[in-house]
Amino acid sequence: MAGEDKVRDLKQIRLRLMWLAFGVGLIGLAASWLADPEAFSLFRGDLRISTTPQNAEVYLDGDLVGTTPLLISSVPEGDKVIRLTHAYHSDLVETVSVLRGEEQLIDRVFPPAQGNLEVLSNPTGGQVVLNGNPLDQLTPATLTEMPTGTHQVTVSFKHHRDVTRTVDVYPDKTASAVFELPMAPWGTLTINASPSGSRIRLTNPDAVYADGMELAAGEYTVELSKPGFPTLNERVKVGPGANRYSFELKRVEVAVLVTVTPANAEITLEYQLDGLTRERPYSAYTRVPAGRVNVIARASGYRTLRRSITAGNDGARLNLVLERFTVTAGEHFQDSLKGGSKGPELVVVSSGRYQMGDATGKGAADERPVHEVLLTQPFAIGIYEVTQAEFDSYLQATGQPTAQIAPETQNLPVVDVDFAAANAYLHWLSEQSGYQYRLPSEAEWEYAARAGSTGSFSHGNDLASLCEFANIADQSTKTRYRTWDVADCTDGFAKIAPVGRLKPNAFGLYDVAGNVSEWVADCWSRNYSRARSDEQPFEDRRGCQRVFRGGSWDSQPETVRVSYRESSDRSNDDRGFRVLREL
Repeated sequence: MAGEDKVRDLKQIRLRLMWLAFGVGLIGLAASWLADPEAFSLFRGDLRISTTPQNAEVYLDGDLVGTTPLLISSVPEGDKVIRLTHAYHSDLVETVSVLRGEEQLIDRVFPPAQGNLEVLSNPTGGQVVLNGNPLDQLTPATLTEMPTGTHQVTVSFKHHRDVTRTVDVYPDKTASAVFELPMAPWGTLTINASPSGSRIRLTNPDAVYADGMELAAGEYTVELSKPGFPTLNERVKVGPGANRYSFELKRVEVAVLVTVTPANAEITLEYQLDGLTRERPYSAYTRVPAGRVNVIARASGYRTLRRSITAGNDGARLNLVLERFTVTAGEHFQDSLKGGSKGPELVVVSSGRYQMGDATGKGAADERPVHEVLLTQPFAIGIYEVTQAEFDSYLQATGQPTAQIAPETQNLPVVDVDFAAANAYLHWLSEQSGYQYRLPSEAEWEYAARAGSTGSFSHGNDLASLCEFANIADQSTKTRYRTWDVADCTDGFAKIAPVGRLKPNAFGLYDVAGNVSEWVADCWSRNYSRARSDEQPFEDRRGCQRVFRGGSWDSQPETVRVSYRESSDRSNDDRGFRVLREL
């Protein structure tokens, strides 16, 4: 029993000592809390602070604690005053409540601030460039209401070196920047380039070149270029006085290797040379100037394919596959238009070859030399000339002024339509139908008008039967215009006739001779010395009067021949047009 009592006494002593230590600890903690309650608070939170822009200084209850972005941990709970300062913005001050055990996100945007900048230079009158943008003001210049922050300022003055500096602009203050511009030697630069027409420019700095331009002494890069020639970059030195350099662009001719299906397709290479479009038939040995090259492949029964490629110094390779046409020559159809009506009546004309011009000697010089034309593309062409009713429907649909058309004149061909108005109608037809409508080229028009004939007219050379096919100046016209010289036949119409009243040609086209003459797409050429060998229209960049064909109701037989050509730049009361639709 004595041993058990002894153990019990030791346990009681140990327990009393533990309670004594706990009490002493509480007394110490209480004393520390009384001395600095916040430092020993058990109730704290976190503040995560970010700003736009960043790197703002953060003051917590007046003490600097860091720069944004910033995480302040273990902040005693309660209201705290936060002040955010940034060199380029006004201070932001606010009171936040720190909540125990929570992290608060404080994300603030400094409002835009403005200041002023005064730019001075010696000498005065310098050109000011602010952040890469030239200003209208010359020094001394005062720039007001500028965004605060760091700005790059360059001041330049003729015959002095440019000086560039960075300048800080602060809120509601005027910053002053003084530029001392040192003298620099200057000279003039003249570049003689061949061939003529070469483009010259400076690339450092990027500047427009002019003969005898003044430049600060130093080295510059000159770029010379011209279509069909490799671009040349040369370094030149400009010193005091006159500086002259001569450079020559050397043409590089390269091979363009083309394979095509079908193998019998004809290939043409088209490129620019000395400002003109040049063509040459393709062969494996053909070489063309490096640069942009158009490759045209055509074969009867296949769609013509045009590809534009850039031939580098190593040339170029191209593989083409032509798409076969699936159309029936002689087929008649009309396209449906969006407005619910129908387009002009069309007939499909097959592709083929023919001799264009007049080989009989009856034609004028502009109809020679006779040359072979290959039309590889079948097309659909208007069976009739465009009528007044058809053109009036277009005017109404597009909100243009229209004239009252009497029932008896609706089927007369439209006249007094110039080249631009005809093309506007065709553009509308294209939009309405979803297919490409246009004027025929001269080659297409004559091919369709001949309809296989090699004579002067689509029906051959017989003048006696001309009035069966063509409304021209004839004995019917003589009844109204008694002094005229007219053909010795009768078509039954003194003036313009409704379309389709006479016989068609072998392709089923009416009025290709007489009635009204018809616009085509080509520019006028004095003869066929530069004529194309395909169906594309002839273009003349030096100026363009448009061609019309077929003669009209007041024409003599000589001027309704299928090869006869005329040109004009205005409308006429006996001139209309016929549509072509691509397949």
